[in-house]
This record gives sequence, C-alpha cells and structure tokens, in this order.
Amino acid sequence: MGCIETDSEDSDIDHDPTIYLRENFKLSHESNPYTKEIFIDICQEINGAEIIIGELKGHFFNLCKLYDDKQLNNIISLIHQYDEETFDICNSLIKETSCYKMGCENIYHLDRFFIFPQYRGSGVGRHVLDTFEKNIDLFMENNVRYIGLFLDPITDNLEYDSMESMSREEREKAVKHLKLFYSSLGFVEMKTNPNYMYLDLNHLNLYKRKLSYEVIYQ
Repeated sequence: MGCIETDSEDSDIDHDPTIYLRENFKLSHESNPYTKEIFIDICQEINGAEIIIGELKGHFFNLCKLYDDKQLNNIISLIHQYDEETFDICNSLIKETSCYKMGCENIYHLDRFFIFPQYRGSGVGRHVLDTFEKNIDLFMENNVRYIGLFLDPITDNLEYDSMESMSREEREKAVKHLKLFYSSLGFVEMKTNPNYMYLDLNHLNLYKRKLSYEVIYQ
C-alpha cells in the first residue's frame, strides 16, 4: 500500500484544537518487542460530535533496543515483518541514514496518511502531519529519529493502485504535488531511491513548541 493523500494545495492554518489524533488500540498491533503497527484516527469535533476525518497508519521499528539486545544481525528479518513495500522503504531508509550505527536510531514508516475529501483544504493536512511529527514519540512510546514514506496517490479504497488506475501523466502530476507538500514539511528525497522521501526529526524547527498531550489524547 502506498502513501499518501491529503490535499497537496493545503495552506498554513493556525493550531485548531477541534482537530486531534488518537491511537486506535483495536487495530494497532505489537508483533514483537522491536516493532509495532500503529493505527491513528484523525478526529475533529464538529457540532459537539466527534467525527473521524482521516487516518494515519505506519510501522515503528525500535532499532535502539535491537542494538542494545545485540540483535542487529536480525535487522533484515525485522523490517520484513510486514510487506515488501515496507521492507523496501525501511531498507532504503537504513542505507540512506546509516541509522543502525553508533547506538542506532529508531525509524518509522508512514504507510498511509489519508483525509476524506470533504474535510480537506484550509491546511488540515499540513496541520495534522505537523502535529504528528511533533508528537510521534508519544505515540511510539519511544524516541524516533527518521520517518520514511512512499509518494503514491491513494483513495479511501485500500485496494486502489495508482500505477494501474492512473495514466502516467496523471500520476506524475499527482506525485509532483505530493512531493512539494512533503518537502514543505521537511521531507527530502532519498538518494537511495527517489520514489521515497524521509524526514530527520532532529532537523525540525526547534522554535515550534510541541502541542499539548491533551490535544493528542482528548
């Protein structure tokens, strides 16, 4: 499955306390002490009711614990826990950043980021991803250094494949818009594979304060 669709034309908006993220514990699953598949609902309070307006899904890999437990020789089998796309993105991310060296850095694969079309615009996608970036450690219950993703237009249909459903020209245009969107949030193209992008969370602007814990879990 690819990532990602919000609205690549989203403009900046101020923090909106009616929009918040909440882990879906019914769907999230910890395969072993070194990895976890995490589902997050994107919620908005509208007229006093909570509405799920989108979703975030991804895979966390605790390479620091793998290193501490002297299990780095199992790193390939670890990132192969899910599917070929996750493996390829994480393998490229590890090569790109050398995050397995010098005590290791934890990584996260953002597999799916989708906001339903009727709730897009006015910077909602930008606000959600910015919130997630700043609070990812809370959701993973661990420090995360790098986020990797595959630029691929998606829909609410989990079986949708843009490579089959879109013309080459349409897909190239959509991917270009997505690349601009994620670049504006700090992501850069991987040299190991230009179809992938990654974010070094240590390079985020430090002057932007973290949003409160209550906003995330209310």
